[in-house]
Amino acid sequence: MRWIRRFPSIRHVAAASEEEILKYWEGLGYYRRARNLKAAAEKMAALWDGELPQTRKELLELPGVGEYTAGAIGSIAWNRRLPAIDANVERFFARYLDWDLSPKARDFRRALESIILEIMNEHSPREVTQALMEFGALCCTPVRPKCEECPLQDRCLARLRGVVSLRPRQKEKPLPVRRLMAAGVLQDFRGRCLLYHRPEEDLLGGLWEFPQVEIFGKTGKNADEKVDFRGALEEFFRECGCMVTAGEKLCTVRHSFTVNRVLLEVYQCFWAQASPLELPEGFALVSPSRMKELSFHAGGRKILEYLRTREGA
Repeated sequence: MRWIRRFPSIRHVAAASEEEILKYWEGLGYYRRARNLKAAAEKMAALWDGELPQTRKELLELPGVGEYTAGAIGSIAWNRRLPAIDANVERFFARYLDWDLSPKARDFRRALESIILEIMNEHSPREVTQALMEFGALCCTPVRPKCEECPLQDRCLARLRGVVSLRPRQKEKPLPVRRLMAAGVLQDFRGRCLLYHRPEEDLLGGLWEFPQVEIFGKTGKNADEKVDFRGALEEFFRECGCMVTAGEKLCTVRHSFTVNRVLLEVYQCFWAQASPLELPEGFALVSPSRMKELSFHAGGRKILEYLRTREGA
């Protein structure tokens, strides 16, 4: 609701700054989607008067719009014969027909599209799309599917063969990557805090964070006890052209993104000399009031919350 109140139309999204878009998206993850949404809104405002384009080809030209999104819009909004294949649809057909294939396989995709188009020949495309999505979401669920309630239970091949839990075939999930990092809270004499703006092409691109450095080669449970976090931070700042001394530890923060599981040790830092007039690329000294307007990843927000709690104590 907060998003809809601020951006009730495509034109409102197009007119907003990317920084504001990311701020309202904060906490939802997959920040590239927010940037794609902004870019798509700008394109629609420029080429189609702030409206969705009316052809599949034009939809696919919008940033962030793929086959599934184009199919969902085309079938549900326009009632056209365009398959919208999401995980729910893949799972239902893999079980119903007992396909021992990965949903990502080309043969799986082609066969599924052909079946759905055939169904849409006889039924409303928007009803077919919504029915398949809802059936997969509510009955043929990923875990503990409601087979006893399913109206198709006597014809579901995976159920009849006792392999429901094996369909669809799953590829191995990547193992989580544990990362040990140190971050520095560094202010100048005016109370401004040193922050880093992550490059757009990076993971978590476009977000702000407290300057941080990864500690490589320390992944054991007790490895952090032997890590010179202060030394690593001081060396990191020195390589960035800032002479800094790391002081007391402030807090420990844990956060995750994609497959990364981050343990972040946060230290109070001090300028070992006058703060530089020119900061390295990507760095900025930001006032507390301005910091409230910026978008941070989960780790940065937790540090901010700690600092606000400490100041209020």
